[in-house]
Amino acid sequence: MGNGWANPSGNKAFHSWDFGRVGCGTGHYFGGIAHLGTDSQSNNVGDPVHAIADGTVAQVVNPWDHGAAVGIEHRASDASRFVALYGHVVPRVKPGDRVRRGQVIAKIHEYDADPATPGYEPAQHLHLGIRPLRGGERGSAVALRGRTLCATYDAYGLVEPIAFLRARKPGSAGSSPRGKLDRVRGLQGNRIRVQGWAFDPDNAAKPVKVVAWIDGRPGQKGARRVDLGYATLKRGDVERAFRKKFPGVGNRHGFDRTIDKVSPGSHTVRVYAVNRFKGGGLARLGGRTIRVPKPPTGRWIAYDTTLGIHLVRPDGSQRRMLVNQRGARSPSWSRDGKWVAFEYRPDKFGNITSSTTVHVVRADGRLRRKVARGHTPAWSLDGREVYYLPRNLDRTAGVVLAVNVKTGKIRRTKFVTTARSHDGSQMAHFGGGPCPPPQQPGYENICDAPFWLHIVSTRDGREQTIRVPRRSADPLPLSWSPSGEVLYNCEGAAASRWRDLCAYDTVRRRFTHFRGPSQTAEMAGSFSPDGSQIAVAALEGLYVRPRSRNGVRWLVRNPAVIADPVAGRSNSPFSPAWQP
Repeated sequence: MGNGWANPSGNKAFHSWDFGRVGCGTGHYFGGIAHLGTDSQSNNVGDPVHAIADGTVAQVVNPWDHGAAVGIEHRASDASRFVALYGHVVPRVKPGDRVRRGQVIAKIHEYDADPATPGYEPAQHLHLGIRPLRGGERGSAVALRGRTLCATYDAYGLVEPIAFLRARKPGSAGSSPRGKLDRVRGLQGNRIRVQGWAFDPDNAAKPVKVVAWIDGRPGQKGARRVDLGYATLKRGDVERAFRKKFPGVGNRHGFDRTIDKVSPGSHTVRVYAVNRFKGGGLARLGGRTIRVPKPPTGRWIAYDTTLGIHLVRPDGSQRRMLVNQRGARSPSWSRDGKWVAFEYRPDKFGNITSSTTVHVVRADGRLRRKVARGHTPAWSLDGREVYYLPRNLDRTAGVVLAVNVKTGKIRRTKFVTTARSHDGSQMAHFGGGPCPPPQQPGYENICDAPFWLHIVSTRDGREQTIRVPRRSADPLPLSWSPSGEVLYNCEGAAASRWRDLCAYDTVRRRFTHFRGPSQTAEMAGSFSPDGSQIAVAALEGLYVRPRSRNGVRWLVRNPAVIADPVAGRSNSPFSPAWQP
């Protein structure tokens, strides 16, 4: 065969029989029939058939004329793709198999006499056809034909094989996957988050498997291997960068995984893509040295009531007042745990009005001062600014301002909410979903559809929209866990419980419904700094529960709400916030 291509029939020569329309004029093949390939000479039944180059089995057609046909997708040196048709064979491979140059893929089938061509004496042979693929064509979808009628000539996209192969050399089939390790972060809760992309040029539309090695190289003694699954997340930037060179590459090549059970301290993380074509070889995507933080203690839990803002230890001891003023609400800790930001509502009914202001105070209750007019405060990662929503705006997506607590300078941010993840890379807010038509005539359509949770990247603005299965009348993102869970209000599990807490894991993409001991409602919650516990404010009081199992520890009780839920709720705790 030459030019780098293996001879599919060993050392046998090939004859084209005047390919296509040429054969219609010469009649060299059969009268009125055009040949759409080239045939080997002097084969015997059972002779091996070899792959001309590395490739992937696109389809197996059985029956196909005499015997079966195998179509293998190959790549040429000019980056073009084509399907090589191996006809009159007994297959030894199946669709999806990766094959190497020279690998036996089939055996020669017995060629019976053809009643349509009287007088023809058959000989055992291999039919080789070439079908170039254009654009995003898939090898599994093209027609594999060996001949056609001259009267209604249609080559079905096939070309003369020998000329096609002599004009180019085998390409990069079997080459290493491409990709990049974008980011590795150590998270609270003994976790590592790994993000990046990868794809295999040999079959760019299919996902590749990704693995990570912690504290060592592949196979090294003491190194830990972690399977990260297949890279299937949407990455439009990858598609835009490679769609010209690799048609049909698609946009499903991203990965974003969390590795559990990693001890606190420094670790080396190396990430690889698995090349199944080369016997499971690994293609390195990148490596990082990161630090997994130690679990913080969470020394205080701040919460508000109608009397002001209180502090209490996670074990329920040392309860004390931090801000002794009615209307002080929504405490938020700075990242160093030394300051608390809160909103002050002078309205006698406790509503957010144009007079609502944002204040900061030290954890010991000293140095309180007003910093802005607005509500729903949250500290920046560096502790220099407090994010807040301007007056007369609700808590859903909108304009977010930032005030420097030292200089008082105010700026407008690009954020749409103050509910940000621990590392500041994501924001969460709720928005309406599609509204169904009214169920009955005369009923007003009030968009009583499941609410949608929006997760927005602070880096590039990309947004995920997740349909929330359990909703409440006014869902709010309450807290982020270090591992990427968003805690929010959701509807109760029973008629007597009109509000519970739910969480959405942005990494594992799953929901969790927390059913507490409260007889009426869980109003708000906050993850502990390591994500292992949740402080929950219910109408009956404040309690702490484990994240992964049932069981609660009451810190503050409000028994009056049991006797009269309407009157007693005025003293119920709200807006718990765990000190970092």
